Amino acid sequence: MVRLIRKTPERETREKNECWKGVAMAMTTVGFVRHGITEWNVEGRAQGQTDIPLNEEGRKQAAALADRLLSEEGWDVIASSDLKRARETAEIIAHRLHIGEIVFDERLREIH
Repeated sequence: MVRLIRKTPERETREKNECWKGVAMAMTTVGFVRHGITEWNVEGRAQGQTDIPLNEEGRKQAAALADRLLSEEGWDVIASSDLKRARETAEIIAHRLHIGEIVFDERLREIH
């Protein structure tokens, strides 16, 4: 699991509800990304928490996603599972988007 986080500066809400008009709120956007493909995906094998790296196609998928994300507002942080396939996906995206902060956390691993 890879999560991209965008922290948006405070801004006035445009809510229709009168009680929120004029209230400044900090917004955080969280994006969820699945890791690129691995050889085990190709073979139809369940990976669970087995530490399988991306294959070449998976690296291309991560790069293509990073290119698409370049068209969006800047992302600030990436939080990722520490498993190779998620780590590599996160690193490819971070490199292309010039994101300096990646947090690797085993709690983001798949649950089996």
